[in-house]
Amino acid sequence: MEDLEKRLQALTLRLETLEDSPLPLSLSAEKSLALKLEKLNFYRKENAQEWSLLSSRVSSYITSQSFLVSAYAISMSNGNPKWGEKFTLWFPLIVGFVGLFASWKAYPGIIGASKIIRLWRLKQDRLYWLNPDEAAENPALAQKDHTMDGFHDDRPLTLSKRSHEVNDAIHAQSLEFAISSPWLFGTTWIVLIGLVLFLHLRM
Repeated sequence: MEDLEKRLQALTLRLETLEDSPLPLSLSAEKSLALKLEKLNFYRKENAQEWSLLSSRVSSYITSQSFLVSAYAISMSNGNPKWGEKFTLWFPLIVGFVGLFASWKAYPGIIGASKIIRLWRLKQDRLYWLNPDEAAENPALAQKDHTMDGFHDDRPLTLSKRSHEVNDAIHAQSLEFAISSPWLFGTTWIVLIGLVLFLHLRM
């Protein structure tokens, strides 16, 4: 246990050193590149872990919703002459509210992972500029670090004029489904709950 705590403290200290390490002009190009690459590797590793966590959360959420939708559909077809009418009212309502509650609880975790992914992405993208702070304030002053040209995927890195984030349409699109899925299912459950009430009120 003590060994694990020591390793954790060492890792935390190393991260703080990486985060706080300036890149002075006196550094040679090789040392500056080596420091940037060390940061890049760390950021990419953390980003990959967050993507894995997000994928796991979304997968578990979608699986739970699929079971609830199946239960809802089956319960609506109950034709028992004695208690089928009450069953097709109360059971779908219960399933609907469970699905709605699951969507409400899943949303913060999915959004949290998405925000952390964006944070690591921002830190990573800042490494490709010689003057990230000045470039964030005024994109016209951005100076690309050409020593890092071999370490990105050739997508254009363009600084937003309205924020400090780097614009990357592909990266944004890759998060859209995860972020919108709780809203999509939540809205669907509201409609399905309304459908049950509407059908039984008409009957």
